[in-house]
Amino acid sequence: MITRPSTIRVAVDTPLIVAGLLLMLAAAYLVPFVDRGWVPIDEGMTGQAAERVLTGALPHVDYEEPYPGALSYFYAAVFRMTGIDLVHLRWTVFAGALVTMTFVHVILRRHLRPVFAAIGTLVALGWSFPNYFSSLPSWWLLLCALVCLWGLIRHVETERLLFVGIAGLAAGVAFTIKQTGIYLLPPLMMSLMASPSSIGAVSASRRKADVWIRAAIGTGVFVLVVLIMRTGIGSGEILYLLVPVAAACLMFALLHRWTDAPGGLNWRSPLVAAAAAAVPVVILLWPHIAAGTVSSWVNGVFVIPQRRLQVTTLPMRPASHIVAAVAAILWLFWSAPSLKPGELRIVKGMRWSLALALPFLALYWHFAYTFIWEAIRGPAAMLPVIAFWLAISGRIQPGRDRRILFAASAMLAFASLGQFPFAAPVYFLYVAPLALIAGVVTFRTMQAPARLSDGPAIALALLFAVVCMNREYVWNVGSFHRAYDLTTPLALPRASLNVVDFEADAYQWVMPLVRQRLGEGGRLMAGPDTPEVYFLAGRFSPSGRLFDFFSAQESVNEEQEFARWASADVIVLFYGKRFSAPVPDTLVSRLRKEFPHGEFMPPFEVRWR
Repeated sequence: MITRPSTIRVAVDTPLIVAGLLLMLAAAYLVPFVDRGWVPIDEGMTGQAAERVLTGALPHVDYEEPYPGALSYFYAAVFRMTGIDLVHLRWTVFAGALVTMTFVHVILRRHLRPVFAAIGTLVALGWSFPNYFSSLPSWWLLLCALVCLWGLIRHVETERLLFVGIAGLAAGVAFTIKQTGIYLLPPLMMSLMASPSSIGAVSASRRKADVWIRAAIGTGVFVLVVLIMRTGIGSGEILYLLVPVAAACLMFALLHRWTDAPGGLNWRSPLVAAAAAAVPVVILLWPHIAAGTVSSWVNGVFVIPQRRLQVTTLPMRPASHIVAAVAAILWLFWSAPSLKPGELRIVKGMRWSLALALPFLALYWHFAYTFIWEAIRGPAAMLPVIAFWLAISGRIQPGRDRRILFAASAMLAFASLGQFPFAAPVYFLYVAPLALIAGVVTFRTMQAPARLSDGPAIALALLFAVVCMNREYVWNVGSFHRAYDLTTPLALPRASLNVVDFEADAYQWVMPLVRQRLGEGGRLMAGPDTPEVYFLAGRFSPSGRLFDFFSAQESVNEEQEFARWASADVIVLFYGKRFSAPVPDTLVSRLRKEFPHGEFMPPFEVRWR
């Protein structure tokens, strides 16, 4: 008797398959961006700082490090393992980008079905790394913010202190990477204080005291933010930065009206998070503690960067641009209740047609481009306000949803402060994935679903990123459409990157000439603000500066400055526009006499004796 073999059933984990395919798609999409383009001053800064650390230099003591220093140690380790080339740092960012998108997907998956979570992740990808694929610290801050938010969400779901520690550790790492990483601490601590206390019911007097404590903390945090921004508060800063922070602080101050915590304020979890956040800071400080140079670190991290508020400032766009955001929200969620089913189908068809057409119109029509950009950036700033209104009005589900809503909206509000004082459009992209998450959390926790689908908005955002933004570069992204051909190899030993042709021509001319005239042990002076020249030449700035404007030596006269330049064997004068003031004409004239031989190719002039 022949029997049919039993059928073997294999369980298929659909979310896992979708996540795997998404990760492969993201990797394939990102690969062409790894070596695409550069901003010389940025790449030179990270490269030279990492190489200094690699040779044993101590940040803030042996050279002027613009950030706390952890990233320079990390990149120095990359150089040690892979060799000194800027593209190796880019591949490190590539790995970080995949991890970042993994966290975006994991968080979105808690609120969306697998396919829609994957689409949302692709939107987050299009609005982030491909637009400026660089080794700057802001991309790592985005990853830290997402890990911190994920830890908070997991703590809400499980009440385990392990996730509190992870969130605190991520916030601490963020600060050691860049000073603005400290902005992750207020939403982290306030979110943890919103968690249920383990002490059970408390007296009426204790609850009253907690209300005052919450109000004092919320007010104090907001006042501190205002003081930090006091030198550059315009209408845009108020609307896009201060109002969201105020909404988060108010939401925390009115915690007793919307939380379901049975006890008083939770102090245990914030203490655990603070202890975890302190660990990476202590590790970073340890060499300075051993060398007795903690004061130099404090000066380099907190004092010298204040010069940036005077030199590298760019205000937010005017608050009037919020009109596009209001129109976008109405277009996305509002429909007249009197609309009949047939009329509603017509409205939906019009919304889809507009969503699919606008990104292509933006290629040629500046108004369409600006409208889409502001229609997406504006609601991101309004989300904490919307979350606050939903929370206090009781329009969301009770329980955990409210705590997750607060964590997501507060994290977005405070992370957005990184756009101050230099609010170039690219700085919004460092928080765009957080805005996407906060938007999903906000509108998926509402009790009453919208009559209209958010599909057209998602399609519009994804198409705009792929068709317009990802073909541009950091110089114009968020302002107007201009596609850049970044395919000319820089073809330098320390920079295996592809750039625009005129930059390739300039650096392929200046660097061989510099290396030829320097020889083995020649001394190089370059400036102003040319860290890439030192890095590509395999030399260090004699002054220890990465950017000239960071130096506190404002009292140096022309004679002293001339002596500094004249001590070199080869000098490189840069005539382009960067942060520091150009070399005075009188000094240039004297240097040309001191170094009688030279060649000039814009924007560089190379001179030697």
